[in-house]
Amino acid sequence: MDFTLSADHEVLKALVERFVSDRRMFTAGGADPDSRSDQAARSWALLAQTGLPGLPFDEALGGSGGGEEEIATVMEALGRGVAGETFLDRIVVAGRLIEAAGTEAQRSCWIPGIVDGTIHLALAHAEHATRFDLAGCRTRLVDGHLTGSKTCVPGGAAAYIVTAIGPNGPGLFLASADAPGLEHHAYTLVDASPVTELQLSGVPAEELPGGFTSLETIVQSARVAACAEMLGLMDMMLDTTLDHVRQRSQFGVPIGSFQAIQHRLANIYVSADLSRSHLYRCMLAPASQRVSAVAAAKSYISTAAIHLGEECIQFHGGMGVSDEMAIGHAHKRVLVLANFFGNADYELARYNRAASCSAITG
Repeated sequence: MDFTLSADHEVLKALVERFVSDRRMFTAGGADPDSRSDQAARSWALLAQTGLPGLPFDEALGGSGGGEEEIATVMEALGRGVAGETFLDRIVVAGRLIEAAGTEAQRSCWIPGIVDGTIHLALAHAEHATRFDLAGCRTRLVDGHLTGSKTCVPGGAAAYIVTAIGPNGPGLFLASADAPGLEHHAYTLVDASPVTELQLSGVPAEELPGGFTSLETIVQSARVAACAEMLGLMDMMLDTTLDHVRQRSQFGVPIGSFQAIQHRLANIYVSADLSRSHLYRCMLAPASQRVSAVAAAKSYISTAAIHLGEECIQFHGGMGVSDEMAIGHAHKRVLVLANFFGNADYELARYNRAASCSAITG
């Protein structure tokens, strides 16, 4: 099977690579939070000028009609530039969720602003007690008002898509960021991504009729996008490390000439190549094998990416984790993505359940 990118995908990849090559997208961890926020806003405005935020949306709404392959191409290129966090949260998750679950009026209201980069939505799902269980939320909707709490919600949103238990069971509800009864407590993740803790006390909200069926579909696709971004991050860290071991000398020779280092580099190269195979497999899997293939890819790539990052940092020595080195920022981003809607252990258990069900029904 030929996995060479098509001409259209090559153009898309080149567009993203040109964008990230002109921008230092990672932000120094010691920088002032306001400076990081300003830099992120400027970078997003420039990204919006390329038209990429409209990639997955229907052409009738101003988008490009791109599918999972196009999203994966973009995410991998953004990963190589350590630049993908806002695209994943704003476009792949929240933007596509409002398109999939919203009414025609809701889509018409929000998606044009998402496409031109002026409006951001965020999914408010995670809760401290539920871990990665999609249907385990404890936030409640009573008489059209939300009560509960959410954690690790992407920051900077104009409105939140909140998962909650409504009169008809689990559902999705849209609440404005400035709605009465909504409190924000902002902080940053290890990769400097801005997030917020939400406290909802009788927050007015409107329902997205697509509900949890849409959420499960979007989350599956978002896991694939996260795998693609991790793959790009892995390629970037490996290439940077190969350049380093060819130039760094000890005992009068490049450290890359040492057999022990060559063996370790060979191992992480193989893990990166197998990660790409897992990504391709889950993207090509038939519907009956979709859940197990995505779970296997997410579990394997999360483990491999963390190990590869640790090895590459070791090869760089102490400077590998410094704010001046992109490799340290890339590894921090991997740590976040590895826990995106499920860590490696959770995904492995999900794979085992899906594989068992397939074996029984088969």
